[in-house]
Amino acid sequence: MRESKGTAVSVDDNSALEAEKLLAKTQSTFVEPAAATTLVALQQMVQEGKVDKDEKIVLVLTGAGLKDPIAALKVLYSPPVVEPSFEEVEKYLNYGFYDVVAAAKDAKKAVIKSKPSLNELSKILKREFHIELSRQDLNACKNLIAQFLEKGKEILMGDLQYILEKTIRQSSLSKVKSPLKVVDFKVEASRNEKSLGKAKVSYKGREIEVTSYGVGPVDSIINAIKKAVLKNGFKFRLTDYNVAITEGGTDATVSVKMTLEDEKKNKVVSMGTSPDIIVASIEAFQEGYNLLAFKNKKK
Repeated sequence: MRESKGTAVSVDDNSALEAEKLLAKTQSTFVEPAAATTLVALQQMVQEGKVDKDEKIVLVLTGAGLKDPIAALKVLYSPPVVEPSFEEVEKYLNYGFYDVVAAAKDAKKAVIKSKPSLNELSKILKREFHIELSRQDLNACKNLIAQFLEKGKEILMGDLQYILEKTIRQSSLSKVKSPLKVVDFKVEASRNEKSLGKAKVSYKGREIEVTSYGVGPVDSIINAIKKAVLKNGFKFRLTDYNVAITEGGTDATVSVKMTLEDEKKNKVVSMGTSPDIIVASIEAFQEGYNLLAFKNKKK
């Protein structure tokens, strides 16, 4: 380095992730974070005046992004799950939601600590995400935020991303008739015994209380809900269950995505989000069942 009259700079992880996103967005080049450090170094050198404007610079991108795709999801938003209808896809595109993502360094920044007014919430979304929701969606977003705050969870930037996705998804699914509503649930869990789930559900307007055992809290409650719907509904199965969390501690926001399939080969992907993994899972299951019921009835 000294013989070539070169220099070296140090870069931080978050800057590398942001550079990874910039390369993907502007150059259609997906690299791993380590490779993106060359761009961060160049940006620093430009700011410090160590690079002339007419110099030709070569950045060696040494590794493909598929070597570390999980790191990329901190700054490259995981594509939202949408129903295959033009109306739903158009809503996501019109809102620019495909480009909504908190910078890695800002993911833990608290943006909402108390219940905001609609006007305050609108300003926050415009300032932080450059997005403007309709009044109907703004109300839905406010209600979701209230649920988080009631759990004692302040809203971080990363949390607000999940809430935004859920808000837009709820709006897109508003026309779907919902035979199932989980009114409330409780669970008894211990280290060495099966969990006991108790659920109160409204199914086709009729309130039912059911209990069931499971290997864990989520499994026991879903087994209980299945008891209520399988007697009068259709056969289905849960084929996939994915959990993602924001950075943070045990109060981190959870985003759950489930895949459900019925005997007619109808398949749906549903979503739930909450600072409580059980609540997020039950939300996803309820949404998935109602979507599946809608498709089942159509056929």
